[in-house]
Amino acid sequence: MQYFKWIYIMLAGTMFLSANVKQENITKQSIVKIYTSAKIPNYQEPWSSSMRSGTGSGAIIAGKYILTNAHVVANQVFIEVQRYGQRKRYIAKVHAVSHQADLALLKVEDEDFFEGVVPLEFGKLPKMEQKIVVYGYPMGGSTLSATIGVVSRIEHHVYAHSGESFLAVQVDAAVNPGNSGGPALSGGKIVGVVMQIIKKSQNIGYLVPVSMVKHFIEDMKDATYDGFADIGLGTQKLENPAMRDYYGLDE
Repeated sequence: MQYFKWIYIMLAGTMFLSANVKQENITKQSIVKIYTSAKIPNYQEPWSSSMRSGTGSGAIIAGKYILTNAHVVANQVFIEVQRYGQRKRYIAKVHAVSHQADLALLKVEDEDFFEGVVPLEFGKLPKMEQKIVVYGYPMGGSTLSATIGVVSRIEHHVYAHSGESFLAVQVDAAVNPGNSGGPALSGGKIVGVVMQIIKKSQNIGYLVPVSMVKHFIEDMKDATYDGFADIGLGTQKLENPAMRDYYGLDE
């Protein structure tokens, strides 16, 4: 009897591992490498603009859109996308963009690009110390990369692309140039989009949180970008005892 019990446990474990591997392969099929050619303007000498090529990452979501960063496709004149494990590149176009939130949606007209793909779903805003996996195509190689980390902070932070302050998720997963636009997953669902790092630091990366992504996608359903509201108020920390006394605040 004990013998059959161990066989059952081993079979159950094998089936569980097999299911996990299958789910990982499905996830990888939705991760995209983005190739761009951009015309960089020279505002001091407008007649001498230059061309620059670059790469980024993205994720296929519902509606046959590719979700990525605005800065990945900024000033673009030509975009190609390539799915995981495939050689062929497909021409893509920018469907919608939010430079405020550093987000963009791409469209591919060739339906063959989406064959066999299961779009990634959106999860909830992650919590502190929640485990996440960052997928993308960073420098250092040409194949898909996956790095694991946890959520370190959730607070307002300045978005480098727009210079505006919005909610951001800080993670300690390794993020490098080329990761931009790639999804951060938890439980197999998107909880953020990689957007920036702090240079000269170790494992300090930032995500556009899923709440910002959902707002952007919902906003673009009417094909008109309304952006993110600004009530025009500023805040200042009152840690100075003299200032607190001036405003009649308790210690």
